[in-house]
Amino acid sequence: MRILITGGAGCLGSNLTERYLEAGHQVLILDNFVTGHRGSLPEAHPGLAVVEGRVQDRALVDRLFAAFRPSHVIHSAAAYKDPDDWLEDTRTNIEGTIHVVEAAKVAGV
Repeated sequence: MRILITGGAGCLGSNLTERYLEAGHQVLILDNFVTGHRGSLPEAHPGLAVVEGRVQDRALVDRLFAAFRPSHVIHSAAAYKDPDDWLEDTRTNIEGTIHVVEAAKVAGV
């Protein structure tokens, strides 16, 4: 499988990444590393690609889907960092989800 994981450096995403790599799958992670940690990911693995970016960046999301052509998508990117900046969290959680879902639909995932 070719699995795109948003929020892949977070708690859920990094654990799933480890399992999928151990099973021999290819994994592409999109993470902005605001709450996720690079140290949660394998140092170097031939089946792993990591892109630092935001799900709110529609052009980036579209490029990643087109280049990687995932067979599966796990959308675990979410923002909850600052209750006083709820607008930015909303952009991540709503706009980002829309971008991922629309790109998956176009890609036939």
